[in-house]
Amino acid sequence: MTDNSTDGAGDAPTVRSATLSAREDRPDATIESHDDTVVCRGHVRGRDGAAMAALGGATYDAEADELRVVVVTERDPDAGPMSIQAIAELGYDVAVEFAGGLPGTVTLVEDDADGRREAFVASL
Repeated sequence: MTDNSTDGAGDAPTVRSATLSAREDRPDATIESHDDTVVCRGHVRGRDGAAMAALGGATYDAEADELRVVVVTERDPDAGPMSIQAIAELGYDVAVEFAGGLPGTVTLVEDDADGRREAFVASL
């Protein structure tokens, strides 16, 4: 999934794109930056085998100089009517590409079977 926001105009950083990729493993929540990209890594818990990790949003607040990344779970559209009735551990990477610099703070929010919580906050 990709969330395209704005094309870098002015002095403040702007989000060019945000993409979520599934992972096979279940990493602990982390946030890293590389050049013009912020990478958020972690895992969410789905209610059953039909769940998948999805990007709920990647928004930059220029006034607070904060990027807020939200990862949610949703039903996989390719899942059939029958699914395993067990909690699914879903690893993910979210890459957010910026123009005009990086944000000062990044907050990673996970919203899953366990509820909504701030999983990690980092200053860049």
